[in-house]
Parts: sequence; C-alpha cells; structure tokens
Amino acid sequence: DMTYSLSGPIDALDAAAAKLADFIKRQPNTTGVNATSQMTGPRLEVRIDSARATMLGISPLAAASTARAAVGGVIATKVRTDQGLVDTIVQFAPGVRNVVHNLETTPVRSSTGQLVPLADVASFNWVTEPPVLRRVDRERSCACSPTCSTTRRSALSTQPCRRRSRI
Repeated sequence: DMTYSLSGPIDALDAAAAKLADFIKRQPNTTGVNATSQMTGPRLEVRIDSARATMLGISPLAAASTARAAVGGVIATKVRTDQGLVDTIVQFAPGVRNVVHNLETTPVRSSTGQLVPLADVASFNWVTEPPVLRRVDRERSCACSPTCSTTRRSALSTQPCRRRSRI
C-alpha cells in the first residue's frame, strides 16, 4: 500500500485530491481508493461580524465565547467528590445545542448590560469538512491512498502497483 500526501489552499486541495483519487481508481491493481478530503461531515460555522458587534456594544470575543460555551461547554467550577476534584461543565443540553435556532437566539450581554441575540452579531452556515483536519506548514493537507492488489492485474498491464504518476 502507498499514500500520496497533498497540501495547499482548501479549494485547490479538494480539487487536486479528487483528481488524484480518480486517476488512481483508473489504474490496474488498485482498489479501495480513499482521499481524506472526501471523507467529510457537517459542521456549523459561526462567523462573528466584528463591526456589527462593536456597533451594538458587544465584544467579538464575548460573542465567540458565548457560542463556544453553548455548544462545547466551559468549566464553571470544580466540585470535590470522594474520587477527587471533578470539573463542572456548563453547556446547553444535547437536544438544545444541536438546534441552530437555539444558538441563534442565545443572548450575549453588551457593554450596557443589554442582552442581544447572537444572530444579531453572527452568521451561521453549515459546511462540510473532514472530521480531522491535518495541516502541513499551516496549510490543510490530505492523504490519498489505494489498496494495491497484485492478484487483480490487468491483462493489458504487467506494471507493479507502486508506480508514481504526475497529474
């Protein structure tokens, strides 16, 4: 088995990985071609509008921290138990935090004390991306790997599976 590693800007990386995976699939003796850039899942992207937040008297950091706390939770305190200190995490319940509308209506406190819905200072978009992001020199990278089989040789080809190709 072998693995090709690619890195670069996201748009170019995804296109190059798809092209490479397609090329490898057409080669004799290869099966089970996987590109990590093609194994994706949904992720909610929350973008804070700094200008809008500042205009409403809300720190962009406070807005981001509110969103992060609602979904991922924050350690509020530690509680002493028989087993030692245990973190107490404050976050929305799973049934609440998995609904975008609930996050959009989560209040953020402004510098004047007023509560403002998070949607007034942020946008929410569903995107897809690999569940694990790999980076090389701060650029996203992915791997493309086939399973090589010497028993599935093509009648037209006697080349071994481990050949290198340029796209």
